[in-house]
Amino acid sequence: MKSICVLTEKTGEAALTNLAKKLLAVLGGRVALMSDGQAQSNAFAEQLKTAFVRGGGTVLCLPDGFEARVISAARLLEADAAVYLSYDSACRMSVYGENGRRLTNEEEQRIAQSAPQGLLQPGRSVSLSPAQTYAALARRVGGSLENVAASFASPDPSVLRFMRQTAFSLGMIERKTPRFFISRSGLTVAAQDERGVLHPHGSLLDLCCACELADHKPLTVPFSASFTLTELAGQNGVALQRSAQGGHEPWQTDGVLLALRLLRHMSQRGQALSTLFGSFSFPCERRMTLAFNGSLERLADHIPCEEIVTQTDQLLFLKRRQAGAVLTRRKSGSRCCLEVQAPDAETARELCGELEQAVLTFSEI
Repeated sequence: MKSICVLTEKTGEAALTNLAKKLLAVLGGRVALMSDGQAQSNAFAEQLKTAFVRGGGTVLCLPDGFEARVISAARLLEADAAVYLSYDSACRMSVYGENGRRLTNEEEQRIAQSAPQGLLQPGRSVSLSPAQTYAALARRVGGSLENVAASFASPDPSVLRFMRQTAFSLGMIERKTPRFFISRSGLTVAAQDERGVLHPHGSLLDLCCACELADHKPLTVPFSASFTLTELAGQNGVALQRSAQGGHEPWQTDGVLLALRLLRHMSQRGQALSTLFGSFSFPCERRMTLAFNGSLERLADHIPCEEIVTQTDQLLFLKRRQAGAVLTRRKSGSRCCLEVQAPDAETARELCGELEQAVLTFSEI
């Protein structure tokens, strides 16, 4: 997950230096730093750069841009951490781990609890220009977009401008639908297809993964990814693995790149977005939030299933025939998010009810 801190005028030099030292101690010494370009964000970025250097770190200073860019830059630069500053009534700091991955709850706790180290040998700052690198990455992900039409929307003008320039340069033409809605950060995307159906980010990611598997490309996907992908991988004779972080493909964690990758699949197949969705059968889903104070690892011992995986008592993944579920502990530690997938609504409802009862019964174990 992404760690967010709010910086105010009361956040003094000493507090920023201590925070920088904590991040360096837990995450590592190479930090990619970027802001959204607003005056307030830039001011804190300068202070943080100084704080990281005082803490002995190497600061990779990136030009202003939207948040998704710092994630890709962190991967390309093999950074130990990435920090993004944005201003919206207050200055918000987003922190990512190695190669731009989201922080785990354990890492967030270690950052909060770690004691800043004493005086260290000063580090250094390096000014970089990854704008063209990100543009090149987007072009590689999109490839040729000949014979495909779409439109874009975003609350951030720079995100919208980048999407339009990149897609049009790759051969796309503009049409009202499908319409891709990219978030202000550029990290997530939703879409409305030609029939007016709205598809959230998770559904678009599942669709893109399905297209990749149909093209015989092995993948690692998040535990929460559609169970249809397992069957599809078997049909195409390719390997499919699941992990908490998902795979290394940049479009798996970047809404801008995910939209471009889907447009590429539409172009290659000569299919509309609605037709592409119709090519695959995705399972029914149910989601709910449950109170839970116990151990997910112990809970796993009381649930009959074919396959079960737990990770650091923060995530439980189970599979039963064509159905499966993911339980993810919330930050508070006292609640869990339950996501169930099944081939039909009745099976999804039954499994959801069974797991809800197990959570209620063993909430204190």
